[in-house]
Amino acid sequence: MIYISGTAAIRGEESVTTGDVLSQTEITLENIQHLIGLEEGREKLPEHSGKLGLLRVYLKNEEDASAVKADLDKLCPDIPIVYLYADVCREELLVEIEGIAYL
Repeated sequence: MIYISGTAAIRGEESVTTGDVLSQTEITLENIQHLIGLEEGREKLPEHSGKLGLLRVYLKNEEDASAVKADLDKLCPDIPIVYLYADVCREELLVEIEGIAYL
């Protein structure tokens, strides 16, 4: 089991795509996929890759919920997702995601 904690749209030390919640969401998912070995895509999963089991999505702005939910429903159709409104790790970021993956 892999616990994915507080992942956001950060590359190196820099925040990415400030002001665009959908871009930040997709970059955050790319970061998570890289962490658990999914960077080649689901159809090419290596045996050692993790499989996402659930996600918890923290949104800074309540008005972003429907767009992010629609996006994640397409990108992660079989994964249970919980949405919460909360502060995220940096002022310029609008979304933060954590979850669990299984090897």
